[in-house]
Amino acid sequence: MEPYREGAPNSQHPVTVTKCPECGWVNDVSSNFCSQCGTNLKPKFVHCANCSTAVPANASFCPACGQKL
Repeated sequence: MEPYREGAPNSQHPVTVTKCPECGWVNDVSSNFCSQCGTNLKPKFVHCANCSTAVPANASFCPACGQKL
C-alpha cells in the first residue's frame, strides 16, 4: 500500500498517512493496524529486488535467488 501526502498545497510539512484498504480510514503511516477496523496495514510480502519473487516480509533472503533482502 502506498502512502499518500495530505495537507495544505503549500505546506512545508505535509502529513504522511496511509489509507486502509478495507474501510478507507486514514491512518498515520507508522500504524501497523487500522485504528477504525483493525486491518493489518503492513505488507505480508515484499518483492525481491533481484528477481521480483514475492517473499514473506520477515524473510532475510530470497528463496528463489538467494539475494539478501
